[in-house]
Amino acid sequence: MGVSQLLDQFEGRWQLSRRIEQEHATMRGSATFSRAENDVLLYHEEGLLTLHNGQTVRCTRRYKFLAQGESLVIRFNDGPDDGKTFVELAFSGGATGILTAADKHYCGKDIYSVVYRLNLPDSYETDVRVSGPNKDYRAVTRYTRG
Repeated sequence: MGVSQLLDQFEGRWQLSRRIEQEHATMRGSATFSRAENDVLLYHEEGLLTLHNGQTVRCTRRYKFLAQGESLVIRFNDGPDDGKTFVELAFSGGATGILTAADKHYCGKDIYSVVYRLNLPDSYETDVRVSGPNKDYRAVTRYTRG
């Protein structure tokens, strides 16, 4: 399956459930992929983050997903890093039919090790391990159609 076809399968609304292990925090919300151009999707996430002490915080995030050759390029689409590349993913399939890809993002001295596991069109998962002098956590997010 080509990257453009992957974008087609992402398009629409997803429910998300995230756990941030070392912080003992969880997030529930939704993500929407909307078509901006032929090979470009805009990702918008919003939800409620529940911290370990029970406090809740509304949060949002935006990315731009681009099909570029054989890679899915994910760029920040908000905040101070707007327009910069977060990760570039080249997917490969396993015997299970789940497509996987991994990349690293360097933010100063902190390293984001990112893995995407796709079971499209119904679900996918992101696993982000952040390590370095300023950050140390793992965030696993499960997306389901809805």
